Amino acid sequence: MNAPMLNLISQSNDVFDVVVGGLILPGTSATDTIIAKRGYHKLSIVTMLVNTNDAFTGVDKLNLPKNGSQEYYLRSYDAGTELNTEDDDHIPGPCCGNAMVRVPTHERIQYHEGIQGIGDLDPQTYGWNEPVAKLTITRINGGALGEFSKGGFVHGIIINVDGDDYYLAGAPDGPNGATDIPGHYWNQASPNQLVAKHFNTGPFGAPQWWSSDADDGELLYIVHAIIDTWSMGKAENYASRGYIHYHELVKVSDGSLHPIKVVWLKHIARATFTLDGGPHPEFTHQVTPGIDYEFIPNGDQPYNP
Repeated sequence: MNAPMLNLISQSNDVFDVVVGGLILPGTSATDTIIAKRGYHKLSIVTMLVNTNDAFTGVDKLNLPKNGSQEYYLRSYDAGTELNTEDDDHIPGPCCGNAMVRVPTHERIQYHEGIQGIGDLDPQTYGWNEPVAKLTITRINGGALGEFSKGGFVHGIIINVDGDDYYLAGAPDGPNGATDIPGHYWNQASPNQLVAKHFNTGPFGAPQWWSSDADDGELLYIVHAIIDTWSMGKAENYASRGYIHYHELVKVSDGSLHPIKVVWLKHIARATFTLDGGPHPEFTHQVTPGIDYEFIPNGDQPYNP
């Protein structure tokens, strides 16, 4: 369900880094890492209170601290996109599991009134007092990120396709020898879509592997990926939308390639640099912020596993 929004904001030059979180249960916490640089010093967060119709919390364009830590307490809002029926049939969270079923409305965002007990939800169990969340932002200058995980994105991701587990073809430098495209860290946005951060790092941490004039480890691209079959018609359609490169899926159990499906990739550059490395230096070119229509353009080559 996050894929359309992720695709949209990943293409914006006003957004430098995107992190996708997971479910946070009451009384628990989660930690994510974001990357910032000069000119990108504001943070926006949005997260749903999933045991409601359309309640959410978050912050918009919050200034990042120049040093140390800063704490914020967040209140709840009503998105105004659906009627607050408090009916099990209309609640996506763990209590009910009915996503995308609702009574639509078109109201302005306003403060949420909480669970009123007018439907199936018990206010004693699912109600809350404000604030609904505590946000702590800590600046880390030059801190090392995890070897296999950066801001909730994973290198060596396992993707279930048609009932079988697959890696992305590449060097076996992921967890337990998982293969992946060098420098790519992934988050699965939906069954057939992924979002990635592409850093200037090579197999087993080789420095400045993709670009000689970008900093080692610099975030070069935000990547959007779609798992689909190959055909010339699809290649032309995907190319018109910036998906000019496809990548192979490697079956975890036996190392074979998926018989018909590939991963179509759109690379959206976050900076200006020279792409003069990687597995195909013959495609060297200058990159500017925005969709890179020259990133290893193999989309018109038939897929024959």
